[in-house]
Amino acid sequence: MPEFIHINNRLSYIKMPFWGGGYFASVMLIRGNTKEETILIDSGESGAYIDSHLLPALKKEDLSLNDIGLLLCTHNHSDHAGGHARIRELFDGKIAAMEIQDLPRWGIIPDWLLQDGDMLPGGIRLIRTPGHCAGAASFYLEKERILITGDSFQARGTDGCALALVGNPAAYRESVKKIQRLSPDFILAGHAFDPFDFEIKGKGQVQAFLQECLDHLQRSKDQLSAWVNEIPLHPISYWAAQLTRAQGRDQQKINNQGLPMIRGLLQEMALQPAE
Repeated sequence: MPEFIHINNRLSYIKMPFWGGGYFASVMLIRGNTKEETILIDSGESGAYIDSHLLPALKKEDLSLNDIGLLLCTHNHSDHAGGHARIRELFDGKIAAMEIQDLPRWGIIPDWLLQDGDMLPGGIRLIRTPGHCAGAASFYLEKERILITGDSFQARGTDGCALALVGNPAAYRESVKKIQRLSPDFILAGHAFDPFDFEIKGKGQVQAFLQECLDHLQRSKDQLSAWVNEIPLHPISYWAAQLTRAQGRDQQKINNQGLPMIRGLLQEMALQPAE
């Protein structure tokens, strides 16, 4: 039976399946002293998993969706916001998002539009962390110094994808550096990003994770630069396969979301491969 994994007496998360099972994304529960302070962050891939996983897990916590006052999202990708519409049907709380997160894509008009730096109930601060996508956000539990990051920081990527999904390398670097300065004590990520797990504990591990995000991007750029004389001769899919092979990852797991990182890094080198 699905259940929440407890970080402390206030924060827990459930691993929600996606892509037909076998892969998991985290949905976070923050318990509050009031309904307003009781918050869900992200909703998983679909309404079906709300019914089969989230509701039974909440019941084990002696909660229902009507005990939740606020639904947030780290970003609007399907494995993180695909269940929002089903939650809207079932609860009377509010849905909040940054406008740039484009929840209308999932048929949701937010009740509350947020901005970078907004303080939410329970001492939770929204920190915009673009790079994975333009609307990526993290949520900082200031008292506990815990940062909930969704897919904002990728390390070497997930087991399900051949390449780290970095849509904008320059924005990604700036977001990583912003969180390095913040120096949280704990990161709870949206997936297990290689070589780390969902939970990244302690300042040392947090800083190692964030540095790996930067280092992996630089390694990828260095590997591409070694092939600079060939790059205009081949399409982007060829360079995705080459980079995947060089990094020892599964070429069968290359997908279109992995290509923007390569495009962005090549643009930084003033290179334009064939499409």
